[in-house]
Amino acid sequence: MGTRWTGAIALAVVASTWVGGGLRAEPKNSAMVVEPRLAPTSVGVGGTLAITATIAASPDLPDGSTVFYSANANAVDASFSNAHSVAGSATVIGRKVAISVAMPYLWKLVAAGEDMTVSMFVSANSSVAGVGHSLTASFSKTFATPGSGVTTPVAFSGAL
Repeated sequence: MGTRWTGAIALAVVASTWVGGGLRAEPKNSAMVVEPRLAPTSVGVGGTLAITATIAASPDLPDGSTVFYSANANAVDASFSNAHSVAGSATVIGRKVAISVAMPYLWKLVAAGEDMTVSMFVSANSSVAGVGHSLTASFSKTFATPGSGVTTPVAFSGAL
């Protein structure tokens, strides 16, 4: 059987046999043809997400309490999966928590303008009269991925 070279990759199948204490390779009379696939077309998009959150703190969180956060951004399309995240902490001041994060990203997408989702999760622990409390909140927004080089503001507000 001959080797076909019409835009394909030909692989010979080799079987091994144990002969007198050694291994000997024997070519077989078969071939496997793997047809190439074109790589998906893509565009690169990059910029910065200027994420802010203004959160009203529960009376269970006195000034000086620490609030932990994680901010996440992702864009998933038919061919690519992109994600980026940052985490940190903030302090309760005047029964409010203010978070400000700049998150740069550089992603590969099938087409410009694919949907992007930005989310934030915040949590804090407190103790009132000897009883522990765990407080959490989450926020999310989905929008078209901005053009390259753009700083995009993403603002969240709520209560914890």
